[in-house]
Amino acid sequence: MATFNNEHATRRDYPYPGPAQIYNPPVPFVHAIGGIHPNMTIIIRGVSGPNPDRFTVYLQQGSQYEPNYIGMCFDVRFNYGKDKNVVVRNHKQGNWGQEERHLPYFPFRPNQSFEIMILVEPHCYKYAVNSQHLLEFNHRIAQMNLIDTIRINGDVRLTQVLFQS
Repeated sequence: MATFNNEHATRRDYPYPGPAQIYNPPVPFVHAIGGIHPNMTIIIRGVSGPNPDRFTVYLQQGSQYEPNYIGMCFDVRFNYGKDKNVVVRNHKQGNWGQEERHLPYFPFRPNQSFEIMILVEPHCYKYAVNSQHLLEFNHRIAQMNLIDTIRINGDVRLTQVLFQS
């Protein structure tokens, strides 16, 4: 298993090589992962800020801030505008799509550690937080291989990001 220490870089241009772990990456974190595919798993471990507004995980095309193709936006909103304790999900294909907001529970707490596991299935992304299934988000971009980068920003300190085929 390859291990990469990414303390000073915010962008890695090498393709996703298979199993890889990145420890304590800076935020914003942008990392090339190659095209996503079924059975790919991404594990994000971190700690939310002490007085967080929000943090966001994007699975997208390319490294720019808001590209034309975002396969999945997972926006954890503690206290952002009118939103309190909600995870907003969406995609972007030129324009933003329809938001999804319903959740069985809100699993995040200020200044507490968490683990987000994203499993790419043939028809959807499955998200578990702290080993509990949270939600599914159907693929809205048919060409999954367009989604080749993960970007994480906001009120979060990352401790580990792990990629598995």
